[in-house]
Amino acid sequence: MRQEKILLDTDMGTDVDDALALIYLLKHPACRMMGITTVAGEAGVRAELAQTLCGECNVQVPVYPGCEQCMIIPQREVSAPHGRLLPHSGSSRRYPAGQALSFMQQVIRENEGEITLIGIGPFTNIAMLFRMDPELPGMLKKLVLMGGRFFPDCQSIQTPQERHTPDRNPAFADVSIASMLRGGMLEANMATDPHAAAVIAGAAPSRTRIISLDVTRQVVMKEESFRQKFAAKEYTLLMKMAQMWLQVDGQITFHDPLAAVSVFCPQVCTYLNGNLEIELSGGKMDGCTYLEENPGGRFEVSSQVYPETFFREYFSVI
Repeated sequence: MRQEKILLDTDMGTDVDDALALIYLLKHPACRMMGITTVAGEAGVRAELAQTLCGECNVQVPVYPGCEQCMIIPQREVSAPHGRLLPHSGSSRRYPAGQALSFMQQVIRENEGEITLIGIGPFTNIAMLFRMDPELPGMLKKLVLMGGRFFPDCQSIQTPQERHTPDRNPAFADVSIASMLRGGMLEANMATDPHAAAVIAGAAPSRTRIISLDVTRQVVMKEESFRQKFAAKEYTLLMKMAQMWLQVDGQITFHDPLAAVSVFCPQVCTYLNGNLEIELSGGKMDGCTYLEENPGGRFEVSSQVYPETFFREYFSVI
């Protein structure tokens, strides 16, 4: 079986969906995990969480903490709440800072045309990487991102309570990001560091895939079903992380796992091709995403998802 070489960039420790994506990748027989980098506040704690999950799956993967601060604006995803679940309260002493970008650069250059880079957190690391070495985007096999919101009609699938979920997420200390996300027009990965998102819009390679909030919101599992699916599985830290999230939201939305699944099962979504624009007017809508449809555009954005296909693929692997 031919293996896909994967680099994962994640803000592990805020929502449980990053952990669910990582478990899928670690368990997939066609996935060769080349490394994990973490982004946003307490990046070292996020690295420790990722490393612990790798240990629970008996897989050794290089893990490096990346950028804790945004490119220009203050960081609003300041903490990793799931860090309190670690034995040493989120100690990050094992992870020296400042090596994530050089690690990513080395892996991509040594495996030109073979690396799929999956970004499931704010895009600071990836944007800084592309600025540091402008040749790297063209050396990737594929860039897959979870982020953005493009189709306002999808607002109808959310209840007001679901739209207010960010208000109850302790990772976002600055309430302004919760206020921005409340209406559903923005998405956290793009809005947390909009300048990084804009770098991606300008530098991303052809056929960059974006799995948008419009479709991920439709891949949801209620608490009872989630617990039944994982009842016989030995993922101790994952289940503790899930419990923290379920106390907040009462359900699990598989945002980041959908991006991971799309690498191995692209038919889980349908896509529209076009070019990406990021709002950067300096106002509350910074990070808002726009797709200019164009068959020759550099981005393929998910427009429809098939939840049954997703869950069948996901649980067949883990």
